Amino acid sequence: MEAASFTERFDFRTLGRLDPDAAERALLEPAIALGVRWAPDAAELALHDAGGSPYLIQYIGDETWTGADPRTGSVIERRAVEDALTRVRDSLAAGMFRGRWAKATAARRRSSWRSRSPVTGPGWPAPVTCRRRSASRPGSGAWRGSP
Repeated sequence: MEAASFTERFDFRTLGRLDPDAAERALLEPAIALGVRWAPDAAELALHDAGGSPYLIQYIGDETWTGADPRTGSVIERRAVEDALTRVRDSLAAGMFRGRWAKATAARRRSSWRSRSPVTGPGWPAPVTCRRRSASRPGSGAWRGSP
């Protein structure tokens, strides 16, 4: 019997991008359940930079939450997202994208630099367009929805 590496034992699943409604629910519903709201411009920035990526929605949301340290009844503001995006960029640049960036040709680096979303990093997903709607239930674009 041949030995297998630890990662060869994993069952990998590919997660596609979430559509705008699902991305919005993934970011907002956990906060709403705890009595916290996202300011519309804060939610829009986080969702735009996550680009529908489930990983980035979770990562940006968690970094924002940690930095904002919200309490029941509070609102997560745009500044908290901006600060979180700085931490996310730094973390990804130091880890996830370092190898890919180091191997990229100069032409690829220029191309990645021009086409990236506001969060820097080669290979960053294209942003998903966010829409504001007037309904008040989570997942309906109601970033001001009350818990």
